[in-house]
Amino acid sequence: MSEHDDQQDEHDHPHAYTSTYVLDGEPITWVFHDHDGDWRVLGDTEVTSDDEGVITHIEDLLKLDPGLADLMTLPVGHAAERAVVGAAWEISEQSEDDEFDGDRAWTTQPVLDGEPVVWIFHDEDGEFQFFGETEIDLDDARVVELAVLVDRDTTLPDLSTIPIGHAAERETPTSPWTVAPFEPEDEEE
Repeated sequence: MSEHDDQQDEHDHPHAYTSTYVLDGEPITWVFHDHDGDWRVLGDTEVTSDDEGVITHIEDLLKLDPGLADLMTLPVGHAAERAVVGAAWEISEQSEDDEFDGDRAWTTQPVLDGEPVVWIFHDEDGEFQFFGETEIDLDDARVVELAVLVDRDTTLPDLSTIPIGHAAERETPTSPWTVAPFEPEDEEE
């Protein structure tokens, strides 16, 4: 077992939101361990389009910048920032008001590529998740502005009709939407 495997076992969230810029080699200058326990790891280039934000494994980011290992004990609700690689990290506490404000949503790359949305979940954190017919794969997960999804598909239901903990579903892209409490399917062992 490697040092990174040990670190991954210590942390509940082995994935992080990052950018294609970081994955392409841009130096990491900002790390945030948000109030939900999720990680955001970014460089200086702002993520401005749907396909620039990606979910990846923390261990992939540690390979790009081994200095991130020092931040794996960053407390929840704290951010670390540095001007350049090699500079000292400046750590600060972030209030929940500084965080995610509900105007972003989770989806998949196939949906962003044009696959129709057939299932929407309003999760316990108040965030929306939009999925098409393609089987969900973590490598395809994307975070986008909620308006991007709503503006591009006029067949989506009014999101205010989907309470927290409920899902909207339709059989086909032209079928009517039904909203019901979400009940996870029991997975066979």
